Amino acid sequence: MATWVDKSFALAESGGYLDKLAQIYPAPPPIPQHLANDQYKQIKNTLIQSGDYKLLTTFLSFKRFPFNDPYISFLRESPQAIHSNPQTVKRLCNRLREMGLEGVVRGLIEPKQFNRQMGQMFNKWIHSKYLFTADNTQFQASKEPIIFLSGTGEKLRQFANQLGCGLQKQPDFVVKAKGRYAVGEAKFIGSEGGNQNRGFDDAIALASHSYKNAVTVAILDGIIWIPESGQMARRLKNFSGNALTALLLDDFLNSL
Repeated sequence: MATWVDKSFALAESGGYLDKLAQIYPAPPPIPQHLANDQYKQIKNTLIQSGDYKLLTTFLSFKRFPFNDPYISFLRESPQAIHSNPQTVKRLCNRLREMGLEGVVRGLIEPKQFNRQMGQMFNKWIHSKYLFTADNTQFQASKEPIIFLSGTGEKLRQFANQLGCGLQKQPDFVVKAKGRYAVGEAKFIGSEGGNQNRGFDDAIALASHSYKNAVTVAILDGIIWIPESGQMARRLKNFSGNALTALLLDDFLNSL
């Protein structure tokens, strides 16, 4: 088992792991969305009286669609597709009608899923803890013990590729510690399956490669540090790269 993986399993089992992690990923109270009275009446009348086109366009106009579907984003970006894809429109409208007024309203007002906020929380935490610069030249010339490069994911990817990383996907951070560069992804894994697995795979894929001018690292937290929790924990036990809890990030950077 790799050193940082071993340390992370040990830290998670030592007690207080979640309490410490809450400093990085604070769980906010769920705040449901609010529907005004006129919106409620509009939804009720649309469900009862409208044809498929008006029904779907009405619900696409809301910030949140009542249920998750892989084609919703496409229809939002290309409204003309509503006219040219009648089978898809019919399927979505049938689902809305099957949900009924209560189900649709519940889907519109339920709080945002916590897992979707995790990346923002990690980014906010490292900004509060470490020095950042948006200037590439200043970043490269810096003699600070630890300094992060700030900017968009695409900017970070381009800089990492100047170091020879050849990344196709955007990393979550690029840092310079004691003169060495590190490129990493940070993921909070709340459960097995779906997007959680894909996020884990992306982080591990990045940390599986080593480069002459940059160290790669996967910052992982959540259920994956319970030894017998599932296939992701088993994969970590056999992983030879740099994978660790965010609670050990400072130790990792100071070890470079």
